[in-house]
Amino acid sequence: MFWNHLVTVVCILSCTAFVYELTEFCSFTSRVFDTRTTMVNELSPNNRLRIGIGNSTRGVPSFVSLFLSESSTKAPSNAYIREMKTMEELRQSYLEQMKKKQQTPVEDNPESTKYVIFHPLKAGLGNSLATIMDALLVSMFTDRKFYRTFCCAPSFPVYEYPIFDSYYTLPFKYHTYSSNGGILGFSSYSDFLQSDSLIVDKACTLLANSFFASTKKFIIFRSGCRIFDFVVYGEQFRPFLHAHGFARNRTRYDPEETKKTLKRFMYNHVVAVKPFVIDEVNRVKKELSWDDYYVIGLQIRTGRLFRDDAYKFFIQDSDILYFEAVAKRVTKEVEATLGKPVRWFLACDNMEQRKAIQARNPGRVIMTHCPIVHSFIDMWSSHETESMLCTLVDNYLLSSTQYIIITIRSSYGLLALSRNPDIPKTLVRYGEQNDSP
Repeated sequence: MFWNHLVTVVCILSCTAFVYELTEFCSFTSRVFDTRTTMVNELSPNNRLRIGIGNSTRGVPSFVSLFLSESSTKAPSNAYIREMKTMEELRQSYLEQMKKKQQTPVEDNPESTKYVIFHPLKAGLGNSLATIMDALLVSMFTDRKFYRTFCCAPSFPVYEYPIFDSYYTLPFKYHTYSSNGGILGFSSYSDFLQSDSLIVDKACTLLANSFFASTKKFIIFRSGCRIFDFVVYGEQFRPFLHAHGFARNRTRYDPEETKKTLKRFMYNHVVAVKPFVIDEVNRVKKELSWDDYYVIGLQIRTGRLFRDDAYKFFIQDSDILYFEAVAKRVTKEVEATLGKPVRWFLACDNMEQRKAIQARNPGRVIMTHCPIVHSFIDMWSSHETESMLCTLVDNYLLSSTQYIIITIRSSYGLLALSRNPDIPKTLVRYGEQNDSP
């Protein structure tokens, strides 16, 4: 009899504890859902807009409950502030270490040295920078020397991507080969490419791990290979990421947060644009009264450029209306919540579409008056050009917007996002307007 009563009491207590834990869990889940930046408004079917990639059907986030309401945002704790400051100091220290490397010309290095070579295909700004970032990351994590090649025509050696040095700096004193007609003792360019090397050519067909395990003298990057993802998700790289301030010292490691920190460091400090470009960005901002507005960026890649045969590859013509629909929804939320005027900064590769968007949205659109030229036309120029400066200014302005809507297939839009990966965003894929509810 006693044991029956005991079992009954234990069952009652267990049930009570379970109900309590379930109640607490539901309460916690509700609080988390209410505060996460992915929370979605309950929109009517007619007003729902796609946001994100693939078949995502999440609505445009509610700015009232997310990041626009300053009153609902808790101030960071002192511990968090100290941690962020420590991480910043570690990254700065690592950058100084990078600056001390490669203080002598490539020819002075011993024969045993191994290299990562950036030997780009002819491409635009976004793809070229994505490739150089992958090469730099492999160099960092394998302690290989990083260099850029030159093209070895018999009597006319020309650095590949020469315009890079006009606008960007790297932390290394030496990062290009001297134009002496040979590469590290090779008598011809073809001999170099056929040497003891691992090459990423037009498309990456190699496993990312092969770069870090390779014993070959040269690893040659001609195109990108998603090294950022491999590094932040690979457990073997975490000690490095923690030691140099790219990952927080928490029990639960967050690879996506780490990737954002690493990208900000690489795109803003390792490959750093020269001061005159930032000066021009600030001049244009002042001209546009940038700080007076909440600015939404629209990066629309139609593929309709001179010498550009990619029409209808990036988006359909009808998708342009989707960009505008998202921008209108965000505008309505912002103006109702903050009471601040909104402008749309438009970066579009087609003049007819620029004019049409302006006409449909009078008084709303701001933009630069740059010539519309694909950046690959300027990439092999040996001097500064107005169109390349405009390309950079537009991209840095996109990185400065408070909400960004970009063409997901466009490396130019992804470049702006890489520089400032925390910008709230909508990524527009091909056929988005037709697929949206």
